[in-house]
Amino acid sequence: MILECRECEKLFSHPVELKKHNVRKHDQIDKFETNEDLNQTISSLQELKSRQLIFPINKRKSIFDGVDVQGFKRRKVEKSPKKVDLQQESSEKVEKFMFTFNCKECTLTFTKFGQFRLHTETHNVNRYDLVRLREPNDNKENLEETSAAKELGKTPKNKKSKEIKSLPKYPCEDCSSRFVVHDDFRKPFAIKLQKRLLKGMPIHFSSYPGYVKINSKFPGIRPRSVVKLDQDEFIVGELKGEGGFAKVYSATWSNGPESEMDSVLKIQKPANDWEWYILNELQSRLSNLNHDELGPGSNWKESFMSSPRCFTYEDGSIIVSKHQKYGTLLDMINITSTADKAIAEPLAVHLGAEILGLVDILHTMDFVHADLKPDNFMIKEIPGRETTKAIQIIDFGKTIDLRTIPPETVFDDVVETSGLKSVEMREKRPWRHHIDYFGVAAVVYCLLFGQYMDVIKVRGRWAPRGTYKRGWKIDFWKRFFDEFLNLQGAEKKCLPSLLDWRKEFLELFQRENMSVGLAKARDVLERKCSARRRRTL
Repeated sequence: MILECRECEKLFSHPVELKKHNVRKHDQIDKFETNEDLNQTISSLQELKSRQLIFPINKRKSIFDGVDVQGFKRRKVEKSPKKVDLQQESSEKVEKFMFTFNCKECTLTFTKFGQFRLHTETHNVNRYDLVRLREPNDNKENLEETSAAKELGKTPKNKKSKEIKSLPKYPCEDCSSRFVVHDDFRKPFAIKLQKRLLKGMPIHFSSYPGYVKINSKFPGIRPRSVVKLDQDEFIVGELKGEGGFAKVYSATWSNGPESEMDSVLKIQKPANDWEWYILNELQSRLSNLNHDELGPGSNWKESFMSSPRCFTYEDGSIIVSKHQKYGTLLDMINITSTADKAIAEPLAVHLGAEILGLVDILHTMDFVHADLKPDNFMIKEIPGRETTKAIQIIDFGKTIDLRTIPPETVFDDVVETSGLKSVEMREKRPWRHHIDYFGVAAVVYCLLFGQYMDVIKVRGRWAPRGTYKRGWKIDFWKRFFDEFLNLQGAEKKCLPSLLDWRKEFLELFQRENMSVGLAKARDVLERKCSARRRRTL
């Protein structure tokens, strides 16, 4: 049924819509029900149905149902030019009264002077200028082009000259002129470079005793299971640690030597034969070493990780080593950090002297560990007055063998891990032994403060963050960190002497009678370790 409005001849499909239209458009209230009719009570079901017919209940599909929208037109909302002008004027006023600080070394700008000062301090003062490399023939070609262009009255087109940004200089001019970065050895941690170096070795790494090559996929290893690797059987224990490319499980070597029954399985994906080479070459060079101050290298073999077995698969490898029941240096720091504060400095001095000696042995044999941190030092014995060999260095997967690369080679690869990012990497300068000096400083800092080291540059010198506690030898520690973080050259003679600093650590320990604090630290460690062993039983 179609209804038509008598006034405007508009069509409707329902009488209620027509009534609403008459009320809204033509003010015909008399045609609609009065208030008395609307407020009338409903006494029966029939009346309810009749009322529903008069006022049908329909759900609105849209807010515009029943509204005539044909008269409305969509208008484009345009910004008034007056408001835009006002905004531009206000922004210009703000810019006029805002100070900006532009860095001369890069394109960064700052609005706060404190941030600008900290940023400029990170730039090294000594920078190479841009050096243009041109062949002699290029100069002749440029002269010919310019003369021909002048004759024709045209401006000559400059050829794109090769520009390379040389590495920043060291404070030592001799080191800056002699040490260079080779393109083939730019990234010493790359797996491709390690594989290439292994192929060129006079003695192949597979010829070392204990190497087993298995031509199959890497088997899955789970805690609390029995695993058979070639002819050897291991009872796998708990997961001891996990890194980016490796997992370490405790294990019992069922049919292995008695001294190696309590073992550790280091699982790496992909396979890392480079670490197996380093471990065997390290033990071989220790046998032939006769250190001027620390004696024969054979006396220090237990202070460096060794491996009797290496199982290499197509997509992974397992290195077996001896398990150290006292855990890592980081575990010890976590135990002592909540104990008596008086034991931190004696423990840092005692173990710091030992760390300096071990790193000097590595450098003497032309090794750069490149991954020195508290996690990579194992506790062989609880430190005490009579223990001089309490720790062991592990994890040689990133170690650099300087005998396999050209002499006077430095590197410019940057490590993203903040705990291993040395000062040279932060300033984009080449490095060599510098990464180990930074690592030694970071480990000693962790022993002293109980947390990882963070560095900052103040007045042109790098220093660690943190506040020294009352009673510590503050001048001694400031001088130590200043020398190890602000290195002067690339050659060993231009770097701080590790043996001289070892002597200073030992002299400080004796002069200040720190053996009392070390004895307290030993008691705390023995109690904590015995309690931990009882919980694991």
